[in-house]
Amino acid sequence: MEFGTMDKRIALQSNVETRLDNGEISDGYQTYAEVWAEKRELAAREINTSGMEQAQEKVIWIVRWTSSIEENHCVLHDGKRYDIERIREIGRKRRLELNTVLHRG
Repeated sequence: MEFGTMDKRIALQSNVETRLDNGEISDGYQTYAEVWAEKRELAAREINTSGMEQAQEKVIWIVRWTSSIEENHCVLHDGKRYDIERIREIGRKRRLELNTVLHRG
């Protein structure tokens, strides 16, 4: 890893449930940390159920190691939410590689 490659500011978010005034439960996301990250964009394609090819935006984020990130969390950058699909440790508690896909829906 070269010096200065972690030049993107991202928000790490966890899923939270809130109870509305009418008693219904609403799902949402809450930022629990803002960190510097390196962004590596991947080109990926996926075949949907109708057999048609559909583009899917996949990004790998490299961040400093922390124990607080889980696969059910997400990354927020430039107004886009990326769902974490996989977390891989790089070195012994040095860095984490977050494999993400752009959230649809």
